[in-house]
Amino acid sequence: MNSNRSRAYFQYWGKVMRDKDEHVQTLHLLPYHCLDVAAVGRVLLNRDAQLQQRVCGHLPLKPEDVDTLVILFLALHDIGKFSIPFQSLVEEAVKILRRALRMRPYSRRHTDVGLALWEDRLLECMCSSAVFQGESDDAHRIGNYILPLAQPFLGHHGLPADSGDVLTCEQFLDEDVEAAIAFLYDCARLFVREPVPLPQDLGTLYDALKVRSWLLSGFAVVCDWIGSNSDFFPYCSDEMVLDDYWLRACDSAERAVDEAGILPVKRRQFSGMAGLFPELKDFWPSPLQAHVSQCDIGAGPQLWIIEDITGSGKTEAAIVLLHRLMQQGYDGFFLALPTMAT
Repeated sequence: MNSNRSRAYFQYWGKVMRDKDEHVQTLHLLPYHCLDVAAVGRVLLNRDAQLQQRVCGHLPLKPEDVDTLVILFLALHDIGKFSIPFQSLVEEAVKILRRALRMRPYSRRHTDVGLALWEDRLLECMCSSAVFQGESDDAHRIGNYILPLAQPFLGHHGLPADSGDVLTCEQFLDEDVEAAIAFLYDCARLFVREPVPLPQDLGTLYDALKVRSWLLSGFAVVCDWIGSNSDFFPYCSDEMVLDDYWLRACDSAERAVDEAGILPVKRRQFSGMAGLFPELKDFWPSPLQAHVSQCDIGAGPQLWIIEDITGSGKTEAAIVLLHRLMQQGYDGFFLALPTMAT
């Protein structure tokens, strides 16, 4: 790949920061924002074992291969921003990048446009760049079966991406498509160490991906939200090798995820209500609180209904019960309060 083509994707903005007069103050180049989001996904998968298990569980792929594909698609989540209508949203940014561009109105979501580009051009490039092992001679067949993997990441704004009647020739110039392809190739080189072996039964893969599509969509939204925080990912408009920026993004992602406070906390031993509420001095548990502190807890999914008079400490009793359930290995709780009271 020649250097000119490799640099083409640096001529596209991903985010802009404005001053008090609404003038563009600085730009964050599109490839950098995409890597920011991918770095957040990498950190979350590495540091949240339960999340990784939920993402990988029952997929006919190795966990490390699932991680590879997830990170790659996170890096491609905003591929629709290479389009002329999206770049036209901020004409001042286009001028800063010194592009001679005839502006076009933004009428289709960049998520839908991105999916259309992936289906029309990028899927075939993904297969030819040795992302997948085997079946590479039939890119569209692969595309049909991994569509539930592509859609959640390309549709990362709360709605599934729908390429529908999008015509890529109306959304992208040839140079835009070439820039997107170059970015895909460089991301594949960066993230895919070994081609991902696909199962012989692609239908099984499709069914498993469908089950996880909404989980993956929510995961993409969270990664995009954290990766868009300029406090941790400062805007950058200087060109650098993607490998170098990736290292910077991964360091920033570690701090950003810590600050977001969404990683699971470690379980600790239950030491009674005094241990949970040390600020309460000379405290004596109510009969309800004493009961939930020592009652038997069975196995399997459970529904607990706690009733008592106002001010009896039902909330504290619920916290005690949840803590005991966590200690026994339960994950995932829903704490409901009376509608009138809330």
